[in-house]
Amino acid sequence: MHHTNEVSNYINNVEDRWKDAFVELKKTIDQKIPDGFELVMQYGMPSYVVTSIYLP
Repeated sequence: MHHTNEVSNYINNVEDRWKDAFVELKKTIDQKIPDGFELVMQYGMPSYVVTSIYLP
């Protein structure tokens, strides 16, 4: 995934008071989200998108 560094940078720059909650939310989404989604940066924030290989 080529967006890993961008997402990591975003997480590292989240305000300290929100960082733990943000990391836990990301972990939960990563565990529960169905196959076919990719974590990317969109509109300046991490986003989960359906990759083109899963589109009709």
